[in-house]
Amino acid sequence: MYFSCRPFLYLTIPAFLLGCNTINPKISSEMLDKTNEQQSYLHDYKNKGLSSATGIQHRAGIELGLIPSPVTNAVLLPPQMLGEKAILWRSNYQFDLAGILAKLSDQTGIQHNLIVGPDRKLVSGGVLPLEVGQENGGLDTQTQKLLESHGLNTKIRPDFHGSLPKVLDHICSNFDLAWIYQDGMIHLQQFNLKNYYLDLLPTTTTSTSTIGSTTTNLELDLLSEIQVSLGQLLRKDELLIYETGTGVLIVNARPSTHRQVRKYIKQINADLGQQIAIDVIVLTLSLEETQGLATALSIAGGQSQGNSFEFMETGSLSGATTLANVGLLSGDFSVDSFLSLLDNRGEVVVETRTGATTSNNRMIPIQVVREIAFAKTVESVSEENGVNLSRITPGQLSTGFEMTLLPRVLNNLEILLHYNIRISDLNELKEFTSNDQTIQLPNVATTEFEQQTILGNGETLVLAGFERERLTSNQRKGGLFSRQAVTESHKVSTIILIQPRLLKRKTS
Repeated sequence: MYFSCRPFLYLTIPAFLLGCNTINPKISSEMLDKTNEQQSYLHDYKNKGLSSATGIQHRAGIELGLIPSPVTNAVLLPPQMLGEKAILWRSNYQFDLAGILAKLSDQTGIQHNLIVGPDRKLVSGGVLPLEVGQENGGLDTQTQKLLESHGLNTKIRPDFHGSLPKVLDHICSNFDLAWIYQDGMIHLQQFNLKNYYLDLLPTTTTSTSTIGSTTTNLELDLLSEIQVSLGQLLRKDELLIYETGTGVLIVNARPSTHRQVRKYIKQINADLGQQIAIDVIVLTLSLEETQGLATALSIAGGQSQGNSFEFMETGSLSGATTLANVGLLSGDFSVDSFLSLLDNRGEVVVETRTGATTSNNRMIPIQVVREIAFAKTVESVSEENGVNLSRITPGQLSTGFEMTLLPRVLNNLEILLHYNIRISDLNELKEFTSNDQTIQLPNVATTEFEQQTILGNGETLVLAGFERERLTSNQRKGGLFSRQAVTESHKVSTIILIQPRLLKRKTS
């Protein structure tokens, strides 16, 4: 047995070794592929560009776009109705709409219904099919009157060839209808109910400005204006509803009206969707007695090399010590550089630096004020027990910077800016005493004006020429151990810089 099995072992061992040789190349190939794949990943990772540690990170990948929802459901029609030879009907006679739909129902085997009016009345499906050469045979009088009352009593000569959707589109374009395939039937509808969205909040903004004997009232009710404009596009039997809570504009109208409404809404949203950022800086420049603000601005404009600062003098005011000045900062000339140039002419103090973002034709109120309480009135009150008490009525005073801005983007992307500005300073709070009763009398300096200017995108408007005397109270050392209040007067000028910028361009 031992010697008989030995040849068998000699045969099985080479076979086993041969089997191992046939498996190893496959395993080695898979391991080599895995190794190459890992090395490729490592190579891509090493060559990966640096990304910021803050903000929103975006990694390119497969983008899924919006899938358009079919309006007519034409893809659900039977395949034989989608071919170019599905419908062929030429006639020398004219047919009205009911007769055409009856013939199409007979040819295609698909029921064609007509829904008319805003209340969606169904035209009777019992109209008899028309034979070729027969003009309006079998059309009942009730259907004729219904079509006539809805303006659908016109006739056309059939010249239809092509797919059923193509024929239906041709019919709808002649009769101002829309069609849809639903529940195994084709419905031609005279009225469609569609929703539109306005990029607008239902708010009303009112601004009143009184300067001397002049009062200006601004009231913006864009939603009402849009509704009135849309009402001019609708016919008497068409309906327009605006849902304030959801911001949805519901229109029940004919297809031709929907095309006009859609075009109008698109244009309105493009105008209202224009975002505008406005930066406002209010400066106070202390001037020497011998120089005015016009001189300081002229020198600053000259040092800016003339290509980025345009200085315009609007004329001398009779009896005034300075000019009414308007300037424009444009190009790459920064506001900080302009401040440094003004600082060379006097002490510059930034009173207010603020900004706001708004949409086109939307007012921006900006207020940076300081509330000051003072003793307005004092009166003596006798109690029941005969004791006299003093009752003080407080007053509230607001000083600082108040502004209302109204930007309007023009067709050439310039900005018509309407602004109303009020600047007030509390110079002093005097005390007045009479009969042992003391009240406080505020001394307030106020500058208020209202103007309009057309600016280019990114230009900075420089408003100046508002010079006044500012009173300041300082404690100075009097005698050896005493201090006394000293009120000083010095000339200051207010400079206002307004820079509007478009954040999003209009799209066609």
